[in-house]
Amino acid sequence: MPDRLTNIHLAAPAPCSHLLQFYEDDHQLLDRLEEYVYFGLERQEACVIFATVAHLAELRWRLSRRGLDAEEAKTAGLLIELDAEAALDMFMQDGSPDREKFGQATREIVTQARAGGRPVRVFGEMVVLLWNNGQQKAAVSLENLGNDLMLADDVTLLCAYPATAHQHDPTGLIDDVYAAHTALVL
Repeated sequence: MPDRLTNIHLAAPAPCSHLLQFYEDDHQLLDRLEEYVYFGLERQEACVIFATVAHLAELRWRLSRRGLDAEEAKTAGLLIELDAEAALDMFMQDGSPDREKFGQATREIVTQARAGGRPVRVFGEMVVLLWNNGQQKAAVSLENLGNDLMLADDVTLLCAYPATAHQHDPTGLIDDVYAAHTALVL
């Protein structure tokens, strides 16, 4: 892990943070995602979640267990859920993320989330879908586009990779993943 990455708590991450989480299993991933979204909603921050359909369903259940109604949060504009696989189709071109398409799609979503000047938290599972599909270079490109989004639109962005990503890195790009982030979530 590079020295410049600091450990951070998900309750109140700094604006314009690009956070990196490594997880052992789906349970650990969902624990961190639940924490990230729960604290964001409690602070009246908009949460934009790009996740698999299964993870979105589990997150809604976990939030309800904490007394938060996902449908109510969606109606209030505080929670925007998007299927990560379908989102990739919005901006992938020839096996790589297209900068213009990505910018257009994400800025529309962030603008919607920001209504009333709310801070915005984004979680993106799209990078791990690419990484696990052997598209490490596309995942790193998407991380860098995430940095552009974070800086241009003043959002906090959380990305998550399985701990095994270090082992499944035939291209040696895991260091580029670390380099694209500002803080590590432990």
